[in-house]
Amino acid sequence: MCARWVPRMLTEENKRQRKEACEQLLDRYRHEGDEFLFIIVTRDESWTHHYDPEEKRQSMEYRYRNSPKPKKFKTTPSANKVLLTVSWDARGPVMMGYLEKRCTANSERYIQTLQTLRKRVRRVRCTSVLPKPSYQILNTVELK
Repeated sequence: MCARWVPRMLTEENKRQRKEACEQLLDRYRHEGDEFLFIIVTRDESWTHHYDPEEKRQSMEYRYRNSPKPKKFKTTPSANKVLLTVSWDARGPVMMGYLEKRCTANSERYIQTLQTLRKRVRRVRCTSVLPKPSYQILNTVELK
């Protein structure tokens, strides 16, 4: 699992840590080959629009030939933005979720999401057959 937080400006120490993490990943790839790619779980977050557009057929209603058309209100996508979290591996999606309304994306929530992802990965993968997943979390505490 690889989680990342990208600050606006990297210090020299941040750059060194990132370079070191990348070199470690490359070393593992050189040592384990393509099999290493199958144990990586990627997680990303993005603010996205959340609304249900009504299809033309769904909004149809019976009216007389000369009666006025009913007023339709346009739904604006910017009205409902939610934080979407998606996790996937080389085989496809593993977990997807939205941050509930009136919740804050803080460290407690972040850790809870990572723990849920870890349980989900164990359930989705047959760990007796496949290698154990690689949990790599940058700029946070590593999960054991």
